Amino acid sequence: MSRAMQFDEATSRRIEATYGTPDVVEQRRIVRAALGLKPGQDVLDTGSGPGFLASEMAEAVGPGGSVRGIDPSDAMLSLARRRRPAAGAAPVEFGPGQATGIPFPDRAFDVVASTQVYEYLEDMPAALAEAYRVLRPAGQLLVLDTDWESIVWRSSDADRMRRVLAAWDEHLADPHLPRRLTGLLTEAGFTVTHRSVIPLFNAGYDPRTYSAGLIGFIAAFVPGRSGVTAADVDACAQPGRQASGSSWWRTLSAFGQPDRDVGGLQGSVHRTSQVLRHRVGVQLFGEASRERGQHPFGVIPGPVEPVIRARWWTGSPRPATGAY
Repeated sequence: MSRAMQFDEATSRRIEATYGTPDVVEQRRIVRAALGLKPGQDVLDTGSGPGFLASEMAEAVGPGGSVRGIDPSDAMLSLARRRRPAAGAAPVEFGPGQATGIPFPDRAFDVVASTQVYEYLEDMPAALAEAYRVLRPAGQLLVLDTDWESIVWRSSDADRMRRVLAAWDEHLADPHLPRRLTGLLTEAGFTVTHRSVIPLFNAGYDPRTYSAGLIGFIAAFVPGRSGVTAADVDACAQPGRQASGSSWWRTLSAFGQPDRDVGGLQGSVHRTSQVLRHRVGVQLFGEASRERGQHPFGVIPGPVEPVIRARWWTGSPRPATGAY
């Protein structure tokens, strides 16, 4: 049985529907606000999925900018190409590509966004090296990923729910990536200066929420893994679908601190880092930037994710591509 989740047409359409829920729409708003996109910038969205974020970023950079989206899934690319940015937006192009092998030349972009992508990758150093390679000086990298142990999902059978969620972890290369992302960035020469968390909380069952959409992904992926049966998944899902109000409870949590434009970790960020390692559920998104003579990199967590903004000041030679 394949460990990875297959992004075929059915899965891609389910993702498109889930990304249209208010929960994820708000997540994208926070991501765009964190980036602070400016007119005329050139933007790359790695793992662009159904194309929502790329199309929205195109509106922010305007007709003088450009947005490119890459994704390894043909089904995702097909959905993304149907998106139509608003009038006055930058041109948007979608094509095949991997985060570990970005099909663009060096220093091609002002901004690289990677949301819910790195947690699927086995080779994080290569992905960070590629993002660095295609960024221009003063460029920014934004990363958003989830620590799936931060999920709190009410169930009448807590042990069964734990087994289902443990099996669900198998769809990722690293379901707890935010815990080590700071270390990966530091090893790559970055200094983290900002982290924050945005909770994703559904207290009542509603088909228009992220958690309701997540049920479908879990039901399609988990049966047959780690001893979990289809009956186990259905038993977990049905009470939620039939519940209302306080009888349904699911949450993910994120945390963070205001940005500090300095070349070192602040005490508050150190404390946030500890929280990040010990909390059970967080999605992390981050922002990085490169400037002349100093190359800042940042990471910011998002909905139910920690946000990290990092900078590194080049006193040493730039790391070679792949050297991470």
